[in-house]
Amino acid sequence: MEIWAADGTHRATLTSDNGYGTRVAIAPDGTWVAAVCGRTMHIAAADGTPRVTVAKTGHKIIASVAIAPDGTWLATAGSADGTVRLWDLNGSCRVTLTGHMPWVPARAVFGARLAIAPDGTWLAAASGKMAMIWAADGTPRASLSSSFNGLAGDLVVAPDATWLALASGTTVSIFDRDGTSCTLGQVFRHRTLSAGSRAPATGLAIAPDGTWLATAARDTVQIWDVVQIWAAVRDAAQQ
Repeated sequence: MEIWAADGTHRATLTSDNGYGTRVAIAPDGTWVAAVCGRTMHIAAADGTPRVTVAKTGHKIIASVAIAPDGTWLATAGSADGTVRLWDLNGSCRVTLTGHMPWVPARAVFGARLAIAPDGTWLAAASGKMAMIWAADGTPRASLSSSFNGLAGDLVVAPDATWLALASGTTVSIFDRDGTSCTLGQVFRHRTLSAGSRAPATGLAIAPDGTWLATAARDTVQIWDVVQIWAAVRDAAQQ
């Protein structure tokens, strides 16, 4: 892993001899970085100074890493073992989350995906044809699988932390943060958008104001109006 200053100046090179390609996440305050490779997790200062190395994370292969918005903890998801773990910055595992995700081959195009809500109160992971939501303390909230039509692709949480979007196959599904059938959440949760392409929707992003989202499938990018979706949800709820 290479660390660079914003002006392009090279700062440091961090190496690991443990397994498959590296995934990396930068802390919200920009003072440290987390990198995973194989089953190993590294935490280093922004200048490359090593802080913590956890060689035995319990994962077979780490597919994703995400840092909490307040920078006080981080999460890892395993692709070959289907587990999600939460970590303190000293390398101590807080909890191994219950409700294991399906096994996915380590070299699969779609490995385990992981996202922490912007308010830091919950997180979600997706793997295979299943997604799960947990509270930040590890309490399971929901298991989501009803809207899948292919392997889980990108997973993104809305800026206001009230909903998430998940690409799977040629569709994008929207779920509320609890995955439960409450008020408008039930209708909104089961709202599925066609990606407009026979190719899997591999990319997904939500606008900073949460009013629209974009999907990417091979050579196609589409933009979806979330405000219009909410209007349709309200109309359906009143009928």
